[in-house]
Amino acid sequence: MARRVCVMVGLGIWLAAASPAAAGQHCESLLADCPLQSAQRGDSSASSTQHSHKWWMSDAARSEFGLSDTQSRDIEAVFQQLLPTLRSNKAELDREEQALSRLLAEAPSNEGVVVQAIDRVEAARGALSKTRTLMLYRMYRLLSNEQRTKVQAYHERRADDTKSVRR
Repeated sequence: MARRVCVMVGLGIWLAAASPAAAGQHCESLLADCPLQSAQRGDSSASSTQHSHKWWMSDAARSEFGLSDTQSRDIEAVFQQLLPTLRSNKAELDREEQALSRLLAEAPSNEGVVVQAIDRVEAARGALSKTRTLMLYRMYRLLSNEQRTKVQAYHERRADDTKSVRR
């Protein structure tokens, strides 16, 4: 069970490469590397080591993970199905964060108003996270055990590479 959770987390971190273009800014920290920005541009030609493409459409990734045409199409369908919701959730989060920032700058005397604004931000963040996790789960289910293992190995290599770069 723990290995499955690790694979899901690894897949999630790897799947998510950029933000929805409609949100107007990167939200990697919220979408944990979700491939939304370049997907909006239709860019699937980026290197497989970059996070700015639809990996399930990339020839290199499809070859490395053994994805069939059907799997690639099905993963794309999941992505397209949830993309409008991700955009909407991200836009709502941006609005709530801006409202909270304005409120904090005003330093109101009523702490309850600030608490309510924080609650709205966290609810918006939670909705975005829930949608993203649902998308990742649906994508994950389309992969075989062997493919999930390959994705996990890829994620572990990338994590090791990131650690060595940070040192």
